[in-house]
Amino acid sequence: MQSDAELFAAASQGDQHAFAVLVHRHRRWAELYAIKCGAGSEAADVAQEAFLKLLRSKDKELRSDSLRSLLSVDIHFQVLRLLQKQARQMQLEGGSAIPDQETGLSQVARRRRLAARVVEAMERLRSTERRLLELRHVEGLRPVEIAERTGRTDAAIRAALFRARRALRLELGLSS
Repeated sequence: MQSDAELFAAASQGDQHAFAVLVHRHRRWAELYAIKCGAGSEAADVAQEAFLKLLRSKDKELRSDSLRSLLSVDIHFQVLRLLQKQARQMQLEGGSAIPDQETGLSQVARRRRLAARVVEAMERLRSTERRLLELRHVEGLRPVEIAERTGRTDAAIRAALFRARRALRLELGLSS
């Protein structure tokens, strides 16, 4: 398997297949990162633009073996620009760019309570279940990628994820 640096070098020379492999390898992570930064429904567009900008960049040599650090910076700034643009549009349309404080604060409190419950429930899971859920839902890896990392089959990972989610739901008291 080629490293990101090798693929990036080939893509910089016009190798479309190398670029496609890079995008396939990091697209899901980039979209999830864009969502976490606040891109919402624009996450896929932000991620795509980050890949294209990276390909067009003047720096044709990757200094580290991971594109994610470079992508994260670009995604972060793109999302900031997107949010600023949305705020300006709201002001022009006569709305307020500042959300209703009472609703915003109650939502923050509710999310914090829910996050605390999830963290406590995750701590009560077995370490293997907890790690699988983190790989899938925090790091954004697909089951096939988790299988590659752990040396297990894709089917085994999918079954283990199903059991881990069920255990988490039980810990949260959401289902039997």
